[in-house]
Amino acid sequence: SLHGGCVRFQDGVGEKVALPSVPIFIVQTGTPDTTTGECVTQVAGTFETSGIWDDFEDVTRQMSDVIGSKDIEAMQGAIRQNHQLLTKIGVVPERVQQFIRDVEQWGGAAKVCGAGAVSGDAGGIVMVISETPPVELCQRYGYELSAVRGDPLGVRIIGK
Repeated sequence: SLHGGCVRFQDGVGEKVALPSVPIFIVQTGTPDTTTGECVTQVAGTFETSGIWDDFEDVTRQMSDVIGSKDIEAMQGAIRQNHQLLTKIGVVPERVQQFIRDVEQWGGAAKVCGAGAVSGDAGGIVMVISETPPVELCQRYGYELSAVRGDPLGVRIIGK
């Protein structure tokens, strides 16, 4: 990202992937009550030897394959699958799950980014893939909304 573009890391190896071509929005649901370490500990206790990690790898690969295409439906399908897996492992608070259900009913797809949370109402950042920004939904929930776009040039200083 620093030098422009996107990279997918697996087992310490980076693989360049296309910049997103679909509309992406970031929603701040609030600071989680739990730390990343607490989420990891709780999830590991239940799912450490589970086959669910293969499912996560498959859906991550699907996202990598379609992220640069203009196929918003394929990207939304992968995001929805990832959200279902994150919900299954218990890192999506109920209030955030309801917000995501509302996003889906509205025609978008969404998932938590980062560790999420294993307790409380806030789940940190939620990524939304939708043709239009979910302004009204965010206002109803009291969430902060930002648009995101990939940049092929990376980080740079813009005039003083």
